[in-house]
Amino acid sequence: MVAIPLFKVGGLLLRTLTKPVAKQLKQSAKTKPWLNSVCRSVGQYQHVVGVRIQMSMQGQIHWKTIQIKDLPADQAVDKGSEFLGETLIFSVAVIVAWYEYDRSSRSSKEKELKANEREFQRQQQIEMRFRTLEHLMASMEDEISALKQSVDDATAKLDLYKHEQAEAARKATPAPAARWW
Repeated sequence: MVAIPLFKVGGLLLRTLTKPVAKQLKQSAKTKPWLNSVCRSVGQYQHVVGVRIQMSMQGQIHWKTIQIKDLPADQAVDKGSEFLGETLIFSVAVIVAWYEYDRSSRSSKEKELKANEREFQRQQQIEMRFRTLEHLMASMEDEISALKQSVDDATAKLDLYKHEQAEAARKATPAPAARWW
């Protein structure tokens, strides 16, 4: 069974809830004086910027010298509240997307760190095995050297014993008779 990631559901819920909040912002802009003032200022500024952009796209050269007529207050408030509502929705969407990206990025970094740690531990185990094998090889070489020395000593003793036996056998054999001639 696949678990539903709660942070994604929470992000969707947050994005869904911002639309009614933006709608409420638009309605409150008509009744609350401080919000009305902010929305009117934003609406007027947006109108001025929009007209200037439109004039520059039409190729009018001296758009800075032309006086732009202000919007009526109710239209400026509507335009400003619309802009602020859309900015709120967009901002929440960007924040949720950034949070999801950041969380995913951290998760992938943690996975990478764990993989690196496992690889490091595996390399450590291989290194320890290699050192153990080197140690065992050195002790085996020492044992082989000791065994070779024992074999050489035994061979030397055997050769000495054979030589002593041959000497004893030669001394034990009677000497040949002297010749008369």
